[in-house]
Amino acid sequence: MLSPCASRLSLLANVSAASPISPSDPGDILDMFGIEDPNDDGTGGDDALDILHEGFIKVFRNIGKYQPGTSLSAWIRRIMVNTAIDYYRKSVRRRTEDIEQAFQVHSGDPDAVSQCTEKEILAAVQELSPAYRAVFNLYVIEGYSHKEIADALHITESTSRSNLVKARTKLKEALATRY
Repeated sequence: MLSPCASRLSLLANVSAASPISPSDPGDILDMFGIEDPNDDGTGGDDALDILHEGFIKVFRNIGKYQPGTSLSAWIRRIMVNTAIDYYRKSVRRRTEDIEQAFQVHSGDPDAVSQCTEKEILAAVQELSPAYRAVFNLYVIEGYSHKEIADALHITESTSRSNLVKARTKLKEALATRY
């Protein structure tokens, strides 16, 4: 008698035997799972093939989790979709712009803060509500962490973060209206 893992692998082999796929054409594998062949549009598709390979590695590593009696192609499709989503999330985090483009985005105009005097900035900080001003001073001027501020002011860390964001927004608005 075959072990559960071996029986699942043989089931996978039977599915493959039932729908023969030419190993020389990965597009057929993509079509089997309803994935558009990235090489059809002429852009290369190396990322798509990497995702496909990573997906199949996950399929074979987790074949023991497959429940016989359920749709194998749906199970594999779900793994492929999740693998693609994971890849997208990683690539978004690593995305960087060309330094030349970033340089062109910068304008030579000075910002509102650089045009303000020290007294004007202090006056704008004094105009903040006491809660915003306390968090702003403790975080920006004194260098306390949000946890330390929360403990000192008896508020939550998220309230401290929220008050800081609101204080910065109000300061930007106040200083921008002056210039």
